[in-house]
Amino acid sequence: MNSEIPDLRLHVLRDEPSRVGADFVLYWMTATRRLSWNYALDRAVEWALELDLPLVIFEPLRAGYRWASDRHHQSIIDGMADNARRLATSSITYYPYVEPHPGDAKGLLSSLSRRAGCV
Repeated sequence: MNSEIPDLRLHVLRDEPSRVGADFVLYWMTATRRLSWNYALDRAVEWALELDLPLVIFEPLRAGYRWASDRHHQSIIDGMADNARRLATSSITYYPYVEPHPGDAKGLLSSLSRRAGCV
């Protein structure tokens, strides 16, 4: 696939064909939690177009990790609300998830990944 993403920004983790019969392309938003100036999200869009699959953005926020703080989490949650507003009228499915208790999200990414053409 031809890409607009600079080669320096591309790193293949698994060089396998996309999953046949997939339901969507999954973008796991964890570090760069923004919709613009985001090469990883741009790449996910490229894959969705290439595979002719809808794009799902999964943005989780874990609870109980070592450096968790209310201030930091509030900033992330505010960003999630902004992302939800910006994506409300798009064809992209946005799935923000705030883990209520440590460990509650166990298996969620794995479950979504099994349905994805690529992550």
